[in-house]
Amino acid sequence: MQGVKGEIDWDGGYIRPSPNLGLGIEIDDEAVAKMAYRSDALHLDIAQSHVAP
Repeated sequence: MQGVKGEIDWDGGYIRPSPNLGLGIEIDDEAVAKMAYRSDALHLDIAQSHVAP
């Protein structure tokens, strides 16, 4: 997963709890900084029609 150090333990479509404290993951600040949204336009506007991924 981008932006996260370590792995998420999936089991049958469910996330297994980590034995580590908190969520058990660490944010990769360098990866997150590379994905920053840079625009003057608000990227959360409600679409007037269906938007396909």
